[in-house]
Amino acid sequence: MEEKMTHDLSENETHRKTICKKSQTKKIRLEKTRNHI
Repeated sequence: MEEKMTHDLSENETHRKTICKKSQTKKIRLEKTRNHI
């Protein structure tokens, strides 16, 4: 039972990091387009 909980936690952590990365990439892309214009 406890193991499953920790597994879920790590899954969530990974997921959150992925989301963070995606939003960062979006920001960078926005910056690039802004600079291009």
